[in-house]
Amino acid sequence: MINENIAASFGMPEITVISDYSITPEIAEKCYNMGEVTYYSDTLVDLQTYKNKFHAVPDFCFVFMHKETNQPVGYFIILPLTDDAIMRYMKNQVSFNTLKPSDLQSIEPEQFYNLYFDTDVLYKQYRTQEMKNLLFSLIANAMIEHARNFSFCNYILIDGYKDFSKVLAKSLNTKYLTTHKYDNGVESDLYGETFDYAIFEDLQIYSTIEFAYNNLYAKRFLKEAKDLWQECKTHT
Repeated sequence: MINENIAASFGMPEITVISDYSITPEIAEKCYNMGEVTYYSDTLVDLQTYKNKFHAVPDFCFVFMHKETNQPVGYFIILPLTDDAIMRYMKNQVSFNTLKPSDLQSIEPEQFYNLYFDTDVLYKQYRTQEMKNLLFSLIANAMIEHARNFSFCNYILIDGYKDFSKVLAKSLNTKYLTTHKYDNGVESDLYGETFDYAIFEDLQIYSTIEFAYNNLYAKRFLKEAKDLWQECKTHT
């Protein structure tokens, strides 16, 4: 999807939002160069892996392009991971730079999925309440689309490698779980929580996602949701 107008509703008319399979290899490479140089100099992921992450299951990937410069000012790679991959991440057995295709989960009808915030990069001037509302609206809308097929978000996991990631973790009402350790000795804070649509209550789209997650079928389905952190601790 290429949407040149939605960001204007949040006070950013200069931004085009690109998502899903509209994120071309060329756009992915621009994002890679932005992230590698500015944010991830000590935990690199090669370019092809970066492109693969954007295109493997792109339902929750978003790029914010400046209309005048045709360059990204920020992007988010949010991946659906299997229950097993989430719990192995909690146990320090996998990291954002060691994920494999088998750790990803295709979002099929009538099933749960988990969302892992793999990479979040945003220039400082765009780390605003307006951008947060835009991002959350995009995420909520993608969730609503999947809920039409009775696919529901079960768990959210965020690796607080950067301060900005920790801000996102707080905004999404996730809680600190444990210290995550990378192979190169770098440590980060890991945050997670069973998904609660109430985190979007300040958005205009809230009534729609509330209905999607609060109808009779959804409520019966969601009774089977799992707290993967508790599951992880139980099986440790």
